[in-house]
Amino acid sequence: MSFDSALPAPAPTPAAGWYPDPHDIGGQRYWDGAAWTEHRTGPDVEAAVQPTLVLPSSQQPAYSQAVLPTYSTAVAPTYAQPVVPIRYAALPVRRTSAIHVVIAWIFAVMSLLYFLPWAIAASRGRPNTGGVFLVNLLVGWTLIGWIAALVMACQ
Repeated sequence: MSFDSALPAPAPTPAAGWYPDPHDIGGQRYWDGAAWTEHRTGPDVEAAVQPTLVLPSSQQPAYSQAVLPTYSTAVAPTYAQPVVPIRYAALPVRRTSAIHVVIAWIFAVMSLLYFLPWAIAASRGRPNTGGVFLVNLLVGWTLIGWIAALVMACQ
């Protein structure tokens, strides 16, 4: 059994050529197959050239793998208009007739508070009073249905 076959193959380096400059968005820089060169093209060629510290070969860092070029595509977002929070209007309060409220409370008392969510919705003038009544009537016999009707009435 050979231990060399267990090692992963080294990553291939990109071919020599012009690539997007990782330090200058919009410009290009030449990759010679092993390292970046100082050859640049693009809008700010003169501004992008900076002095580089060259270390003697004895002080060069030793890398176990080839250093691959990195490409930066990050662009700061721009907005045409300022972001404004959206404000929603409250649900309209609809006036219910007094007879509607009285009938709802009579039903609530006679049913031993079974129709209490409907009476609360009618008293508060909620626009979903009919929906509260239907939920209370059809699924209010389950505790979850009754609580759902009560939550609808109190919203």
